[in-house]
Amino acid sequence: MKVTLDCWSDQPHLSQVYTGLAMLHRAGEIELQQKVSPPPPLNADPQCPPHLVDAKTGLCTVESNGLRYCIDVCDTHEIDAEALESCDVYLKRSYAREPMSAKVRPLGLNYRVFADGFDFFELERRFRMAGWKQAARYFGRRQLTVSDFEADVPNGEPRVLFLCRTWEPEPERGPASAARALINDSRAECITALRKAFGDRCIAGFSPSAHALAHYPQAVVTDPSITERRRYVQLMRSIPICVATLGLHRSNGWKLAEYIASSRAIVCEELQHDVPNLLPGRNFLPFRNASECVERVGELMESSAQRTAIAKANRLYYLAYLRPDRLMANALSEILAPRPQPAAGGLSPNVPP
Repeated sequence: MKVTLDCWSDQPHLSQVYTGLAMLHRAGEIELQQKVSPPPPLNADPQCPPHLVDAKTGLCTVESNGLRYCIDVCDTHEIDAEALESCDVYLKRSYAREPMSAKVRPLGLNYRVFADGFDFFELERRFRMAGWKQAARYFGRRQLTVSDFEADVPNGEPRVLFLCRTWEPEPERGPASAARALINDSRAECITALRKAFGDRCIAGFSPSAHALAHYPQAVVTDPSITERRRYVQLMRSIPICVATLGLHRSNGWKLAEYIASSRAIVCEELQHDVPNLLPGRNFLPFRNASECVERVGELMESSAQRTAIAKANRLYYLAYLRPDRLMANALSEILAPRPQPAAGGLSPNVPP
């Protein structure tokens, strides 16, 4: 099957899409051609919300089997009207539970990940978007790859991990800055409650940014090295229970995908955007506040069977839906059929992996 990728952005959110297509090409499942286009102009409409001015940097397009797919990995739930008009299928990461065009389908979870081994398509993108010097500098750094995240179902002593960041308020963005403050406060409450409840069985805290140190000094980690990305992933792979909260614009954050890739037992803030076939109770235990977060973690601390069941479910989910090649293979199989009706609770129907 011939597939043409048209890309113009190296935004980290798109790495999973690019990696998945490269993996399918390497496995002989598709014949990938890549077109690197100039970046589109920023939205100059004075009425455009600030967070949508550069929204097209979170998009790319794929053509296959006579269909044109727009892939949108932006945090926000808004749909790009121009892209929607020009495509047959619009695959949206932050898929909102509200009426919209039948073209729009949920893409799935998102995280920053790269292909194992040499990826020529990645090199070509880096060179065409930034030049040889930037491409060489990029490839000189060891990027986290698919295999770096993968881990067996844990069977060690129950401990819990919740490492995160604060979001700094943005000038002249009123409601957006208020939303960021709410995220920060909620995360700080969870950190404090988890530390109090589980003591040395808990590793939780903010990375030590200037903003975190100024506003939440008691919630900052004491060892900054554990928040370095590679060290964090290694630590995550050793701790059975992991906590995730929502990101900007109530999006499903990278951590949720990373935890599933590593077969962790997950406690997660209630999702606001649909994820195909990911279900509370099977893949994660949901919570609405810090008190419920502690309760859900406590359940997993006490029940080895429940921890193992969720971890195994996430391993199966990863292999069927989340690993970059499976995410993109599933995306390319989408056709213009009636949008599936949500199951109870608003989530997509449960289709066993």
